[in-house]
Amino acid sequence: MHDINRDGWNDVFVVGFPGTPAYVYENPRKDGFDAHWKKHRVLDSVSNESPQFVNLFGDDRPELVCIQDGFFGFATIDADNPLGTWEFHPISEQTGSSKFGHGLGIGDVNNDGRMDIIHPGGWYEQPRANADTTRWRPHSVKLTGGSGGAEIYAYDVDADGDNDIITSDSAHEFGLAWYEQRKIGDEVSFVRHQIMGSHESENKYGVLFSELHSLALVDMDGDGLKDIVTGKTYWSHHRGSPMWDAGAVVYWFKLVRGDDGVDWIPYLIDGEAGIGRQVTVKDINADGLPDVVVGGMKGSHVLTHRTKSVRVELIRKDNGEVFL
Repeated sequence: MHDINRDGWNDVFVVGFPGTPAYVYENPRKDGFDAHWKKHRVLDSVSNESPQFVNLFGDDRPELVCIQDGFFGFATIDADNPLGTWEFHPISEQTGSSKFGHGLGIGDVNNDGRMDIIHPGGWYEQPRANADTTRWRPHSVKLTGGSGGAEIYAYDVDADGDNDIITSDSAHEFGLAWYEQRKIGDEVSFVRHQIMGSHESENKYGVLFSELHSLALVDMDGDGLKDIVTGKTYWSHHRGSPMWDAGAVVYWFKLVRGDDGVDWIPYLIDGEAGIGRQVTVKDINADGLPDVVVGGMKGSHVLTHRTKSVRVELIRKDNGEVFL
């Protein structure tokens, strides 16, 4: 939802199946709510499976970051004709997927105050000037343990002053990880830290699910740290993916910083909804708590966030500690 034509009413912006056009459904305003909304084709083709409608430059309009014809880039709204054809600005050579690329993100990787475009094979550094007419500097680094998964985020996970990378490994298989940024002199490297792998033993809490096709990064519990919200894209390739019938789960992973480093504690949100190509976290019912909105092969769901005060008793036993 965004007021594309700036008439004071939110329109609906839709990016469909990879390789197909993008459309704006124009809000007919109050007097036209019982009529179909006028459909405007604004882009002929949008490739890759994690396009993002974000503000790249800190101005007064968002851009659509995506791939088109194998070029990484962004599309800008025509200020004079916002419901007409938008212009695509390539920022790379023709190195991206022509249609079904997985993994894409926007974030300030090098802490220069400018948003960069991140992909599973590295990132493109936004230039100081002429960002809409020049190629961006490429940085090659492996930021996935697989073929690429979902949205990619730049965030200072370990509170050391630089931005790390968070993403899933494969949209249709296994893996979730964060990549710690380390800098020695002018040399920058990323060290992979696995959160969840392809076996229960590869998560310290024994959590395992496949097909993490979308991720959200948001503070779920109000502690000031951003957490990961994701789940299983149930039935996305029918029976063609591992653990295809293992449950349509939705989880959030709580970020914890301690003396021993970083931990991600998993909490099950739901076991029947699953996710699709997008996870949206918003306070739907205005109660001050972030809710989770998902849509996939199990249908569309709003998972409402509730809190409850409980009394915790710690019972010490000879063989350890048990919490009730």
